[in-house]
Amino acid sequence: MTNTVDPRWVSWAIQYYVAGRFAASADFNPIHANLLHHAVEMFLKTALIDIVDAKEMKDRYGHDLIKLWQRFKEETADPALDQYDETIQALHKFEKIRYPDFTSSIRFGVLWWGISSSRPRARKASRSLRRPSRSRRKRLLLNEAEVFGVLVPNVDTLVREIMVRGSIDVGRCLDDFSSDTRSASRALSALKYRNPHAAWWRRPRRRVRRGRGPKASE
Repeated sequence: MTNTVDPRWVSWAIQYYVAGRFAASADFNPIHANLLHHAVEMFLKTALIDIVDAKEMKDRYGHDLIKLWQRFKEETADPALDQYDETIQALHKFEKIRYPDFTSSIRFGVLWWGISSSRPRARKASRSLRRPSRSRRKRLLLNEAEVFGVLVPNVDTLVREIMVRGSIDVGRCLDDFSSDTRSASRALSALKYRNPHAAWWRRPRRRVRRGRGPKASE
C-alpha cells in the first residue's frame, strides 16, 4: 500500500496509541482500551485512506474495527493477518462502553501477559478480573459478568503490522516527540514501556556519504 495521507491522521493515531499505553501503565480501566481502540482505528484508516474515500470511510465503516480490519486484510491479501483477528475482536468489544449499560455486570482488566514466557508473580491480572469469592459474587451479582480485556503487547504487534503493511512512516509518527521537552520524553517512555517492539520505534538514521575533503592549496 502507498500512503499520501494528511500527516494529522498519523499524528492523531500515534497520540491515541501513546495515551492508551500510558493509561494501561497507570491501570486506567477501561479507558486504556478505549484509547487503544481509537489508535488502531486511526492507523487502519490512515492505511486505507488512499483506497477508501472520506465519505465511504464515515458511512460504511465508521468506528467499526472489524469492518475496517476486514477491508485492510482484503487489500493486503495475506492469510497470515488472520492471527490478529482475536486482538481486533477484543478491542472492538470496548466500543460497547461508549454507551455503557450499568445495570449489567461488567468486569475490566489491564493485561500485560505475553510480554515474556513467564507470568508476573506480583500481579497476574487487574483485581477487577480476578474471580471474587462466592459471597462477593452474590453481593455484586457477578455470576454472569461480561469480561472486557485485551493484551497490550498484542496491540503493540498489531499496530506495528498495520504500519509496516500500510507504509506508515515511523519517522513521521515520531515527529510529535522530536523535541527535547519533558513532555516529549514522557510520551516516548509511555510508547516504549514494556513494548515488545520498543527498539523498532526509532527514527531511521540518514546515511551520510563521506567523501574526501578539498585538497589543501599548495
